[in-house]
Amino acid sequence: PDGTKGGYMIYYSLWNPEEEKYDRMYYSYADHSFTTLTKPRLMFDWGYATIDADINYISADGKYHMLIKKEGGTPGIFAAVADKLTGPYRIKSETDYVRFEGNRKCEGCSAFQLIGDSTWRVAYIQYSTKPRQYRICQADERMQNFHSPVTIEGVEAPQHGSFMRLTKKEYKRLQKWSDREMKRRGQEAK
Repeated sequence: PDGTKGGYMIYYSLWNPEEEKYDRMYYSYADHSFTTLTKPRLMFDWGYATIDADINYISADGKYHMLIKKEGGTPGIFAAVADKLTGPYRIKSETDYVRFEGNRKCEGCSAFQLIGDSTWRVAYIQYSTKPRQYRICQADERMQNFHSPVTIEGVEAPQHGSFMRLTKKEYKRLQKWSDREMKRRGQEAK
């Protein structure tokens, strides 16, 4: 109840060239101080490279939905689903994925919901053109039917990242902290 037990599950792609032919998805647990990790456990191996996963629990169906860059078969950002966080995961549809970028390559996906909205936004980097673009598309409440991609304006040289929802109260608190920190740093520089 006080948050002192347990820790974090982290998931990542890993490729050990001596033993594996491609990237596979693994997970480990970190202690509450994030200083000790358990030995990697295989989350899934679909028979081809998979990287850049983002997992979200969706209450609409009570399942875990993962967006992942699939590099084997048809490349693109696909959605997979599982009953448990650790899997097993299966691709939901071979035809419903972030495919409207054509032959352009995409990676670094991050899904989020706007406050008060049950549908999803999926951000990703379209990296095969110059300049690279940070893009966002929409999906329904079950993270399906990807559509309406737009470019996020004002982002130069986008990299992998995540989105986080903030309430106005949280935003104001962070803004106050940021202002105090900027003042403190300015005073230290003098």
